[in-house]
Amino acid sequence: MAWNEPGSGDKDPWGNRGNDGPPDLDEVVRNMQRKLGGLFGGKGGSSGGNNNSNAGSYGLGLIAAIIAIIWLLSGVYIVDPAERGVVLRFGQYATSTMPGPHWHLPYPIEKVEKVNVEEIRTAEIGYRSNGSRNGGTIHSEALMLTKDENIIDLKIAVQYRVQDAGKYLFNVRNPDLILRQMMESAVRETVGRSDMDFVLTEGRSAIANSTEQLLQSMLDAHDGGY
Repeated sequence: MAWNEPGSGDKDPWGNRGNDGPPDLDEVVRNMQRKLGGLFGGKGGSSGGNNNSNAGSYGLGLIAAIIAIIWLLSGVYIVDPAERGVVLRFGQYATSTMPGPHWHLPYPIEKVEKVNVEEIRTAEIGYRSNGSRNGGTIHSEALMLTKDENIIDLKIAVQYRVQDAGKYLFNVRNPDLILRQMMESAVRETVGRSDMDFVLTEGRSAIANSTEQLLQSMLDAHDGGY
């Protein structure tokens, strides 16, 4: 088949469209640069390659700066009046903060845990409250041996507040469980020094006071922030 038309002088059969073939790699790169330059604030069209590159770099830098600002602002936090803030740096205790606005190095360098130090917490021995004191009896805790070798069923509750948020979170593991265990130990020791009649009658107040003093000395020894 003859590709050349008469009088074409053996020119390319596509005539003047020889430049419409696949663009070279440099042209593709330049087109991408122009598009990116326009996306990040540069002017497309007749701008030179260097101008487009500078505009693209400026746009990327601006985005990086915005991201950095957002990251830094994520470190702003507010501690409520009833709370204390505990700052952790790489998972370790760093400092405690008082109520008010504060800033910490953002995640993953630092994070903040807040502890309510005005909340009245309750530790229960011999039962778990389910709307009434008689609900949820735990016999393994409630049954205690008196001095005269009688077994009594005793249910007791202690109310407490956190004194030091940092110590509460880091000096003991599972502080509420530890407190309940020490409380049970203190009650058993106090009851074990008294006769059954005394415990069940006029000795209730004395038992409560002795248990409180013994428990506080145990808590102070563990330095748990109670």
